[in-house]
Amino acid sequence: MPNARRYPILIALLHETAIDPIDEVVDLFNPALNKADARSRRELEDWRVSTARATNEKVDLFSQLGSLVLDEDVPDDQLRQKIFEEVAPRDQFMVAVDESERLLRPLDGSHVDFVANRYRHLRKFAPAVLEALDFKGFAPRIR
Repeated sequence: MPNARRYPILIALLHETAIDPIDEVVDLFNPALNKADARSRRELEDWRVSTARATNEKVDLFSQLGSLVLDEDVPDDQLRQKIFEEVAPRDQFMVAVDESERLLRPLDGSHVDFVANRYRHLRKFAPAVLEALDFKGFAPRIR
């Protein structure tokens, strides 16, 4: 085969040989990220199911509090006493406030904060993969 034909074919072969391992790494990395994402979504759903009753109890408590706060017949200086008498005693109220803080979620309701539970697993390989790959954006030229 003449040199003019042999060298371009060799270069093309070497180029493909360099790309194939990168494709394989991406093909392994993507499912690992998808699995972490899927587990985080499942964990969020499990959390929602497990906290549904407690959430409902806190909404009921808020409703009772709101009714008392908005009741014009209850003087401001007696409001706290009335809450502890009619809604819940002080110690139960403190427990409910603590539980409410544990029930709080990010405003977007996303599962992303549950990905943090997968940090140790992802940390084993993600930095090496991300460092090894050269990411480039594609921006088409407009003329």
